[in-house]
Amino acid sequence: MGQKKNKKNKNNNNNNNSNNNNNNKMMMMMMKKMMMMMMMMNMKIMMMMMMMMMKKKTKSTRMGKRREK
Repeated sequence: MGQKKNKKNKNNNNNNNSNNNNNNKMMMMMMKKMMMMMMMMNMKIMMMMMMMMMKKKTKSTRMGKRREK
């Protein structure tokens, strides 16, 4: 009985991980695209693209705070 319970718990954990990984998969796809861009572009342009990507995540909240001021 103990072994069966452990197996059920493992399956539940796997399901939860798969759901959480959906966001990670999107990031991985973006990273793969960025890698492809790097192969065709200069490193400087690549760095600029990365900075823009990183800024987009927090831009909404920061812009909202600035507008309030």
